[in-house]
Amino acid sequence: MWKAQVLVPIALFLVLAAVVAPEPRARGARAPAVSHATSLGPEGASRPASTPGRIWQLVGTIDRVNRAERRLVIGTGAAAAQTVVAVPEHTRIRHRGHPSGLDDLAPGRSIRVVYEQVAEGNTAHSIDVLSGQAQ
Repeated sequence: MWKAQVLVPIALFLVLAAVVAPEPRARGARAPAVSHATSLGPEGASRPASTPGRIWQLVGTIDRVNRAERRLVIGTGAAAAQTVVAVPEHTRIRHRGHPSGLDDLAPGRSIRVVYEQVAEGNTAHSIDVLSGQAQ
């Protein structure tokens, strides 16, 4: 009787673990790279894990920079999919891990933007310039 009480839960655990376990990868293998965010939200953006509903993350290429209005137009690779993001003074901009500024952003560069949707439009919280020019 006690064997059934002990062995049945263990067997059930092992079966469930085998069902939900990820497929094994070769040692040192990396997960496939994602070129841009998945389409979970508006304009091809995805919501970062564990954030409020109005914060979005977008990986794309800078199409235009308007330094006078402090705005970026970002393309995500899909046809006619562009996002306009306002860049306030307090926005954290980083290039290769170092603090940077709006002057270092240029069309053709790959970036990751975390932004918030507000009634006036999209407002950037942080911008990370990814390595070099877009491919």
